[in-house]
Amino acid sequence: MSRANCWPLAAVILFCVGLAGSACEKKGGKPVDAEQLLESRCSTCHFSTDVYAALKTPEQWKTTVERMRGINPAMISPEEGEIITAYLQEQARKIHPPRGN
Repeated sequence: MSRANCWPLAAVILFCVGLAGSACEKKGGKPVDAEQLLESRCSTCHFSTDVYAALKTPEQWKTTVERMRGINPAMISPEEGEIITAYLQEQARKIHPPRGN
């Protein structure tokens, strides 16, 4: 395969890696699925449907996760809190897209 023919393949690979990275964060150098982390940590006290049904802004999710960590810091580490917060904020932005100036 010539170099000229490699560029489309490289673009596809980079695109796929970018998509995978948006759903995953790194924890201890290992990729973590944010949705799975949310399910394993938050569903011990909350129904996951309630979490997803909550209509919160990105800022409100940050406050909520910080409050939950304060209630039970052993349940969610600071790093996990950041991953969960980022995931919930990403979901909230889909519901509440930022307004243009």
